[in-house]
Amino acid sequence: WSQANSDLADQLQKAESQLQLWKAYHSAHAEATARLAQQEVKFEQLADINTSGNNVAEVLPLALQDVKELQDGVQKTKETFLQNITLLDGLPQPTELGSPQQFTVQRHSLQRADYLEKMLLLKANEFEVHFTLPFRSKALGICILPSITVLNEAMPTYMSLASTTGSGRS
Repeated sequence: WSQANSDLADQLQKAESQLQLWKAYHSAHAEATARLAQQEVKFEQLADINTSGNNVAEVLPLALQDVKELQDGVQKTKETFLQNITLLDGLPQPTELGSPQQFTVQRHSLQRADYLEKMLLLKANEFEVHFTLPFRSKALGICILPSITVLNEAMPTYMSLASTTGSGRS
């Protein structure tokens, strides 16, 4: 009996330590999933920002900063999901049928984070274009203006030469 009790105690201790690992995994996954859900809500708010209104110059710099901060947060969330997948790989798998589903859940969460990351990149690009376009247009005008001035000044001379040359042939 003593050997049987010792074997049972060893099995119980092993099961308790595995349970602690599973609890840690589930806790980390639940936290990362909740954080991802919050990030998706924040993205929806950013996606609703009107980029054609009168207050674009005030709104877009803040929105762009929010997008960049959210991108950093989503990157950290993705890293957490990747760490969880690694942790899940190392955990002893329970014998019931539900364990393969854990990998599917992790991969689905990672896909959601990847999708959100791509959508944030698109939104950041959109905000940057809308924000910097007036500045780029102005800079382009400043670069082209001297050439236009030179052409305008040269036009009367060119026209008089053209008319002189043209009337000499007629």
